[in-house]
Amino acid sequence: KETMICCFPGNKHQGFSLLELLIAMTIMGFIMTLLFSGFRLASTSWDSAERHMDSNSQLQIGRSFVRNLLAQAYPHRWSKSPDSKAAFVGTPSSIRFVAELPSHLSSGGFQQLFFDVKQNEEKADLVFRYSELKSDDKDFGSGDDNSERVMIGSANGVVFSYFGPDPTDTQPEAASRWSSEWNHPKQLPKLIRVHIATSYAWPDLLISPLIAQEANC
Repeated sequence: KETMICCFPGNKHQGFSLLELLIAMTIMGFIMTLLFSGFRLASTSWDSAERHMDSNSQLQIGRSFVRNLLAQAYPHRWSKSPDSKAAFVGTPSSIRFVAELPSHLSSGGFQQLFFDVKQNEEKADLVFRYSELKSDDKDFGSGDDNSERVMIGSANGVVFSYFGPDPTDTQPEAASRWSSEWNHPKQLPKLIRVHIATSYAWPDLLISPLIAQEANC
């Protein structure tokens, strides 16, 4: 018996041409570039959002610290001074007053407290210092440098202003007004306004000290 064998022509396997490879590599390069750019943009946006949230949180903490301390300003009088003047001095860029600090900052008792605005190139830092109030103090000292800390950093500006009667007005019911300085010999201001200029649209702080209390020390 004869066996018939059918032969079919083999398939020819052709590879990619050089032009096709170059086009494919170019397309892949574009895709990888777009993916990397998107990843980098997402990473940058995430880092920016974290910095924004951290800066906003630090500002809120600083504002709260300033508000709480100024609200606790005590109408202490320098009993050793000739005129027993009130222990409160305010300028547009600084405040000196007496209050109690939180327990984690001091061992207790009244302290001399200082807020100062210090220029940091084009920005402003609100710096806080304190020192112990002693019974024989006649006026504010300079504060303990070791206690210095920045409460609000890199602000566009920090300005204090004060509301109360004019010390030069001798009338019993002297009208109150806003002033850029406070050095009343007998009393604290009724209100203290703190303007903190930042990139956030925060309202000014408006604080009322403990003016109803009488100093007994």
